[in-house]
Amino acid sequence: MVPHSLTFCFEIITKDTPFEGVNLEIEQVLLTGRCIDCGEEFIIKEYRFICPKCGSREIETIAGKELFIKEIEVQ
Repeated sequence: MVPHSLTFCFEIITKDTPFEGVNLEIEQVLLTGRCIDCGEEFIIKEYRFICPKCGSREIETIAGKELFIKEIEVQ
């Protein structure tokens, strides 16, 4: 999920509704992978799914793909 895209879409769907102008806060979780060959865990940068330790391309994504709504506050 690209935060800018999510914010843009949120603004579009809330326009002309009672929710227009509502603040959307996004907390990003770093994309993290684990090498299946050597077990190294690392932050995946620039979508390069290559193990920095052994060079393997056999990578399991272990964090950063989730999307949760943590809290909704209404007055």
